[in-house]
Amino acid sequence: MSGFVLSSLVKKPQKKARKPKPSTQSPSEELSKRVSVKIEASDIKGAIRVASSDEEMVDPSDPAVVDELRKKHPPRSNAVSSIPVPSSESPVVCRVSSVSEAIQLFPSGSAAGPDRVTPRILKDLISQRGEASQPFLSSLTSFINIVLVGKVPVLIRPFVFGANLFVLSKKTGGVRPIAVENVFRRLASKCGGRAYSTARKESYGARQLGYGTPRGAEASVHATRMYIHDNTESSGKVILKIDVKNAFNSISRNKFLSLILERYPGLYPYTHAAYDSASHLFIGDSALSSDEGGQQGDPEAPPIFCDTVNEITHKVESELNLWYLDDGNLGGDYAIVLRDFRMIISENAKLGLEVRPDKCELYFLGNSSETQKSLILSEFNKISPLMKTTGIDNLIILGAPVGNLAISNVLSDKIADLERMCLRLINIEAHHAFFLLKSSFSIPKLLYILRSSPCFNFPELLAKFDDILYLSLESICNIRLDTDARKQASLPAALGGLGLGSASVLAVCGYLSSVASSSRLCSEILNMPFSDPLYEGALSQWYELSGSTTIIIIIIN
Repeated sequence: MSGFVLSSLVKKPQKKARKPKPSTQSPSEELSKRVSVKIEASDIKGAIRVASSDEEMVDPSDPAVVDELRKKHPPRSNAVSSIPVPSSESPVVCRVSSVSEAIQLFPSGSAAGPDRVTPRILKDLISQRGEASQPFLSSLTSFINIVLVGKVPVLIRPFVFGANLFVLSKKTGGVRPIAVENVFRRLASKCGGRAYSTARKESYGARQLGYGTPRGAEASVHATRMYIHDNTESSGKVILKIDVKNAFNSISRNKFLSLILERYPGLYPYTHAAYDSASHLFIGDSALSSDEGGQQGDPEAPPIFCDTVNEITHKVESELNLWYLDDGNLGGDYAIVLRDFRMIISENAKLGLEVRPDKCELYFLGNSSETQKSLILSEFNKISPLMKTTGIDNLIILGAPVGNLAISNVLSDKIADLERMCLRLINIEAHHAFFLLKSSFSIPKLLYILRSSPCFNFPELLAKFDDILYLSLESICNIRLDTDARKQASLPAALGGLGLGSASVLAVCGYLSSVASSSRLCSEILNMPFSDPLYEGALSQWYELSGSTTIIIIIIN
C-alpha cells in the first residue's frame, strides 16, 4: 500500500502533448458516428440532440462568453446574515424505496456532473437483485439523508451543490448555458421535494400549471381558446403575455429561503445548505459563482420559483390568470389587466425579478375600435414602451398556436423542420435513421401541437407533413409505399404496422382526447363550466373518419 501511495505522489515526467490529427471523415460521416454512439449507449435524447440541433458549443475561454455568463448569474442582492440557521425541526427523511424510485426517474443518458457519476451507473448498481443491491441502496439512502438534514460540511458545499456548465450558441444571438449538477445532489432534491409535492400543488391551485400538473400546458391553451371565443363580442378586453428576464437565476435566495422555512420547515435544512452560500459552476478550466436564484439543474429550482411567486399570482384580479413557471398570461378588461401588470412589475422587483417589456405582448379581444385599441396601447406603453401588439389570430400560448394564422404558420414551420431532419437522416445508418424518424422526428415532434390546437382544420398542411414523412421512410428503407402500405405503416407494431402514425388521422383524435382529459382543469382555470367551441366540429370529423356513430372516452386520473 505504501508503495502505491508513494508512487502516486511522485510527479512523473509529462509527455509532450500531440496535436490531434485532423478528421478525415466527412460531416455526414461524423454525424452518423456521433448519433450511433449515442444510441448504442441508450442515450436517445442525446442522439436526437446531435441529429437535430443547430446550436453549437461555444468556446468557454472566450472572454465575451464568460462576460455574458456572469450577467446571467448575478451576485447576491441582500445580506446573507439575515438567513436563519436551521433549527431542530424534523427534516425530511427518505426511505430506501423512495431512493430507488427516484433513481429510476432519471432519464436514460443523463450526463454526469463534477462528480463524474452518471445516473446510469446508479441504475446499474441497483439493478442487481437481492444481496448485491440492498447494501448499496441502504448506504446510499443513509448518505442522501445526511444531505437532506443539511450536514454537508460548509467547506465542500460549493462543490457538492456545484455543476458543470456547457454553453451553446442561440440562433437568435447570445448564449444558452446548460448546467449538469452532481448526481447525488440531484437525487437528494428529488427525494426531498416529493415529500411536499402535493402540498405545493394545492397551494398553487389552477393559477400556476408549471409544476406537478399533468396536461397543464394543454389545458392553458384550451382555456385561453374558450376565453377568446366567449369574448368575441366584447369591447375593451385584452390578453397580455408576460415574460420575466432571467427569472430562475435572478430570484432572491433570501426571499425563498425564508418562505421555505415558513411553509416547508422539513425541507429547510437541505435548502439552506444548498443555497446559503455560493456554489461553483465549472466551465472549461475556470469557474463561475452561482450566488443568486435557483441553481441550474436542481430539480427543486422550479417548485422553489413557483413557491416564491405564488403570492403574486394569487393577487391577480384578471378574469384569465394563467402561469406556467415564469410565463404569465392575463386576460380581461384592459383597466384590470393594466392594474395587475403594474402590481406584477412592482412585486417582482421585490423578489429580484424584472419583467422584459420587449418580450411582453398585447392582444385585443372582441370588436374594439381602432381608436380604443390605440388608447389602450398608449396606457400600457406608459409602463412598457417596447410592448408588442398584434392580431389575436397570431396568438401562441406556451408554444401552441391559438389563432388560425398562427396554426398555419406553426404547421408550415414544422413541415420545414421535418424536411431538414429527413435530409440529415439520409446520412445516418438506416436502422438508426428509422428509429429516430419513428421515435422523435415525425409525429412526436408534432403531437403537442395536434393535441393543443385544431390542426384538423388544415388538412392540406397535414397531408403535406405525411407525404414528407413517408417519402423519408421510403428513402431510408429503399422501398416504395402505395396508399395501403402507408396506412399499414401508420398502425402500431402490435397491429402489424411500423408505428409511424399519420398527422391527418391523429389531429382529430389527439385534439378530442386532450380536450376531454383537460376539461376539468380548464373549468377550474376559468371558474366556470368548460365547453370547447371546436369540440363538436372535431367530433363530426372523427365520426366521418372512423365510420362510427359512437365515441368512448376514458379519462384516467
